[in-house]
Amino acid sequence: MASCVRWIAALAAPIAAACVNPYQQSYQGLSPEQVHAAPYFELPPGEPTVVAGSALDQRGVQSDSLRLLENGYSPVGWSLFRGGAGNPDSAKEQGRQLGAHLVVLYSRNAGVLTGVVAIAERVPQAALTNEGGVNILGEAFYHITRFDFGATYWVKLRRPILGASVEDVPWEVSEQVGRPTGAVVIAVIRDSPARSANFIRGDIIVRLADREVTGLQTFNDAVLRHAGEAVDVVFIRHGEEQLAHVQLNPKP
Repeated sequence: MASCVRWIAALAAPIAAACVNPYQQSYQGLSPEQVHAAPYFELPPGEPTVVAGSALDQRGVQSDSLRLLENGYSPVGWSLFRGGAGNPDSAKEQGRQLGAHLVVLYSRNAGVLTGVVAIAERVPQAALTNEGGVNILGEAFYHITRFDFGATYWVKLRRPILGASVEDVPWEVSEQVGRPTGAVVIAVIRDSPARSANFIRGDIIVRLADREVTGLQTFNDAVLRHAGEAVDVVFIRHGEEQLAHVQLNPKP
């Protein structure tokens, strides 16, 4: 019966594995130490707020992310795994350890896994019923509904210096506007200097004060360098170069 015991142990292994927090195990992003040390994040709350996302696909996650960016949140990481169940309390615990203010949960049906496994026991050599040295006791059918689970973790920003979330200019956009460098605006935070200056999504910032902006890193450097100052910002909108005068907030 030793093999029967091993078979039962194998069935119990997924249950034991379920004790591990899958949101923590699959997490990618900033560490708790990095989140807590960032001066531009608000202090961690006692417990994060957990909300349901729209859909676990590119359009759904992007839509949710844009709305959160505009409301002054910054993403710090994400989790993604496949399993039979996802416990919201486990996602909340991972968010709490990170110091996140908000956890957005996602799930989708990943299909059904079915099959048959043989239930067998190893028998003494003298009582072999087949060449394999095992006695087949029967069959077990399984039917497992699988789901993909995901979570994104967000931290509330302190008062932003400019309030424009940007990224490097994608190559297809640079070809359209005929400029290979810059920082393209992907979201504008409400009640920020960028909103007051009427920046919109898709604007490409190419200069801030005396600093040329070639991408995300040079944009961040220029914003920090001129925090608290009134600056001229050169940007491209619909292929035309424009100028905005912006009063930046001081560093948090």
